[in-house]
Amino acid sequence: MTNEGSDVSRGTSDPVASGTHLTGAERRGLDAVGRWARLPHLPAEGLARYRRWLAEEAAPAGGIGPKEVPRLWTRHLVDALTFAGPRDVDEPRRIVDVGTGVGLPGIPLAMAFPRSEVVLVDRARRRADLVRRAVRILALDNVVVVEGDAGALATAGIRPHLMTFRGSLGVPAAARLAVQAVGDGGAGVLGLSRRPESPSLPVVDGLDADLEVVRVPEDVLDSPAWLLRIRPRRDVPRRS
Repeated sequence: MTNEGSDVSRGTSDPVASGTHLTGAERRGLDAVGRWARLPHLPAEGLARYRRWLAEEAAPAGGIGPKEVPRLWTRHLVDALTFAGPRDVDEPRRIVDVGTGVGLPGIPLAMAFPRSEVVLVDRARRRADLVRRAVRILALDNVVVVEGDAGALATAGIRPHLMTFRGSLGVPAAARLAVQAVGDGGAGVLGLSRRPESPSLPVVDGLDADLEVVRVPEDVLDSPAWLLRIRPRRDVPRRS
């Protein structure tokens, strides 16, 4: 595993112009997810700059499909912030985003929780290098990019209070990793479905955790959304 958090530079020149515009509908959507997810900070300008980077750099580099560019705000950025909704702590001290790709949902969560340490994990060097560039450009001092396997983080004693999975792992693998890695009082959150109908509660044999399907209200996103909260059971308290 290669941990290159020291590569996050401060005060780097910014090729992404900060003069970006949000429509009234986009601001209302951000306000709605902020209320529902109890976000301590609504990073409108930062998210707008990140959206521009996704469109101008990530999409041409293959990090996100070109058809996604017109709907980046609701389908990807506001959606990323919903992963903070099913949590028990006000501000998680540490967030780990597994299979981060171009930084979703990790980068929006880092903006919303500027006092939290956010670890973006991806196995692929190309994706890790791409998201590392985004972190530099956006000057996110609370973010570390790790190239490697998320399971090794638990072995190293890095225990998050929020672990996110946005299309990176299936339910059984994500749930087992959350049980192994998440610290006391924390939870794993997995993007489950964007279909209108409520998904059935997954069954994972032998899992020492409580699973809960969480519905994202319709006024938050442009379509129905469902998350899975994974809360490990702890018989004996341990340090995280």
